[in-house]
Amino acid sequence: MKARRLLLVDDDEAYLSSLQEALEAYGYRVLVAESRDQAAAILDRDGIHAALVDLSLMGRGDEDGLEVIRRVKTTDPQVPAVLITAYGGPEIAQRAADAGADRYLEKPISVRQVIELLGDFGLTPEADEDG
Repeated sequence: MKARRLLLVDDDEAYLSSLQEALEAYGYRVLVAESRDQAAAILDRDGIHAALVDLSLMGRGDEDGLEVIRRVKTTDPQVPAVLITAYGGPEIAQRAADAGADRYLEKPISVRQVIELLGDFGLTPEADEDG
């Protein structure tokens, strides 16, 4: 069995590091990116099983996370993509759905929430040999 590969995209290095560490403790392989460009490079290089993406990247207040969601879905429409944001609301939720996000979560989120969410997608830590 191989570990499931998760892409985490967030420009908050401390948050990214703590979530990465926690998910790796559960047995997932976690690939991290702090920007849209880093995420694109990972998507070009590595196959992933799911993506968790912050809406606002690189502290600019823009919505690069929506572009990352679109890229994930263009690369493989079957890969679950989740938009995470501290700036939620119905308009953002709709824009996330329009970009192809399978789910939308408002920060703060717990590791338990992420594990349950991955379980909802059928993504236990280990993949089949062909995954």
